[in-house]
Amino acid sequence: MRTQRLSAAYVQAAVPHDFIHLKAQDFPLARDWRFFTRELFESAFAKGFIVTDFAYGHDGEHPRGMYVLTHGDSALDEFE
Repeated sequence: MRTQRLSAAYVQAAVPHDFIHLKAQDFPLARDWRFFTRELFESAFAKGFIVTDFAYGHDGEHPRGMYVLTHGDSALDEFE
């Protein structure tokens, strides 16, 4: 599990590519990932970050997903 400083222009948060499988195979590790991502997102949101993208790809032979968080205003307010 890696984090970047939350003072950067953007933050990338890598997450397990198949959380359901991870949870079935290693519940304690899945729980730790859930706690880690909760802390990361809560800290980022408190500093004005929003989730702006999700990337999915392969790092060699290992698939991975990554949230991208940036500073800015959400466009979702337009739909309320």
